[in-house]
Amino acid sequence: MRRLIKRLALPTVVLVALAAGALVQGAAAGDTANDFVHHLARVTQKSSLDSSRTKSVTAECPSGLQLISGGADVDGPKRTVGIQGSEAGSGQSWVATAAEVRRTAEPWAVQVFAICGQTDGDPTTGPQGAQGPPGAEGADGRCLCQE
Repeated sequence: MRRLIKRLALPTVVLVALAAGALVQGAAAGDTANDFVHHLARVTQKSSLDSSRTKSVTAECPSGLQLISGGADVDGPKRTVGIQGSEAGSGQSWVATAAEVRRTAEPWAVQVFAICGQTDGDPTTGPQGAQGPPGAEGADGRCLCQE
């Protein structure tokens, strides 16, 4: 299990470092983070809570926002279930897959989150018509959810 955790930790650190580097590349003196990424939203999706051996779930960015990063977590017995993959999916989504490393009858779920933001345009107006699925919330706490 420790090997699994070590194997997952390094790619996550590299991914975050690469994302941060990409965001500040070309930054001039006096530029702020809002000059590059604004209207951040964290979209979460959770699988069913049961004892299936493997599960996969996808979090999709709201229309008008671009995928910046993402991640995943297991809700349940962490000693018997682990994240197998957590990566950018097709389009503007983040996909996570988890599986039992030891068979368990305990229910568990995998939760995935996508960090989304607007990376161009006017940072004061926000993306036109940005709406997301239930669970999509802006950094300011306002819902980007579809009614």
